[in-house]
Amino acid sequence: MGIRRQQQSLGRLDATYLPATLTVSPDRRRVAYATRRGYSWSLVVDGIPGMEYEEIDSGSIVFSLDGLHIAFVASIWNNWRVVSDGTEGRPYEQITGLCFSPSGTSIAHVAQLEGRWLVVRDGTESKPYDEVLDSPPVFSPDSERLAYGIQVRERCLVVLDGREGKPYRGLGYGPVFSPDSRRLAYSVWSGEKMLVVADDRERKSFDGVADRTPLFSPDSHRLGFVAQQGDKWLVVVDGVETREYDAIGEGSPRFSPDSARWAYRAVDGDNSIVIVDGVPGRRYDAVMTGGPRFSPDSLRVAYAARRAQKWLLVLDDVESGESDGIGEGGPVFSPDSKHCAWVAARAGRWALTVDGQPGKEYDEVHTPVFSSDGRHVACATREGIRCFVVVDGVESRPFEGLADSPPVFSRDGRHWACVARAGGKEALVVDGHAGEFYDRISDLSDESPVKPAARASDDPVVVFDGDNNLHYIARRGSEICLVEERLS
Repeated sequence: MGIRRQQQSLGRLDATYLPATLTVSPDRRRVAYATRRGYSWSLVVDGIPGMEYEEIDSGSIVFSLDGLHIAFVASIWNNWRVVSDGTEGRPYEQITGLCFSPSGTSIAHVAQLEGRWLVVRDGTESKPYDEVLDSPPVFSPDSERLAYGIQVRERCLVVLDGREGKPYRGLGYGPVFSPDSRRLAYSVWSGEKMLVVADDRERKSFDGVADRTPLFSPDSHRLGFVAQQGDKWLVVVDGVETREYDAIGEGSPRFSPDSARWAYRAVDGDNSIVIVDGVPGRRYDAVMTGGPRFSPDSLRVAYAARRAQKWLLVLDDVESGESDGIGEGGPVFSPDSKHCAWVAARAGRWALTVDGQPGKEYDEVHTPVFSSDGRHVACATREGIRCFVVVDGVESRPFEGLADSPPVFSRDGRHWACVARAGGKEALVVDGHAGEFYDRISDLSDESPVKPAARASDDPVVVFDGDNNLHYIARRGSEICLVEERLS
């Protein structure tokens, strides 16, 4: 395999830069950080320093999702301004909740002016309020609409596109938009009761509504939430109440990708149960957090459950082999829904299990990743002080460590890549072949000693742009580079 590599410098980190401000764009092509210039601070973007300010809010630096725009909050003459793509906004006493819309074409934030609070979108101010609740404001998925909660005297309400809703004693969770951006829902306190408001219509009141609900189905047509009645909890879907239980699992209810089905886990006395489409399944001593999960085609359901001291993988209501534990990632479906993989422990050793067939055992095995076509599966492992990437059961060469990011596949599934560590350096490994070594790829500001670990997160540091092209950001010494590679 041949690799053609190009490097583009994104500047050098100077001795006065603030590591906590080092920010990489979501598309992993740009870098920004704050650095001190004498008594002032400047934001450096792709190696180019900007205007100098008295102070830069270290937690405010934000790129748009497409990486084309950047904004931050800076202090000038003891007032704060939003600086977006180099253009300064008007001064305020405080600024919080700076955010871009999903499209990156709009920007909003919360600001304090003369002791009162307002929301600013693209320079246009809302009316002032006593308080803006739970900043940042919430953009709709299509970036056209904006919602936020506010407090006026002793009452709270939601403002949608500048229109104020009905006032209540307090706001719970939300506001949350439906995926099609047409609907809005949130929970409120009304007297001593809680209720869900969706599309300006109040649902039935309960003693409580669980956090992180209400939520919409993927097609935006259905609405579900978890409600409390006395000391019991129940799921409500499309206004229909289910049976009461002692507890309902976080993230409930879960809608299938086609929105036709729904499921949740519940606690009933000493037992845990998974309910799918309103039908309770078997009783277990525990059901793992994160379950149940639907396959991409919505036809299959999987979750991990414990009976006595043994864990089982329940797939389509069929129990799979007993184990001492299930990996924290739980079951993972392939994109084509034909395969299901999970990590299981037996006698202190871990193995990747695919479609019920366990693989080789290791000291550690981390959450598997499928290729987009569902034909390949990869995971990070550790055996003693050596780490491996295992793809379709085949080990890579050993490494001292693997970055805190899972392996990634190319779009056609023919190639895989990960970041490996050796000799205190990091290199991109493609199809088992290590490239150039850098001081850092996984965490540009991490100066801590490298430890032999194979931990994985959900944030890949390598991005495939197609079947044979990928890019990542790396640091060698003080220089940060955008590295682009073409495979042949």
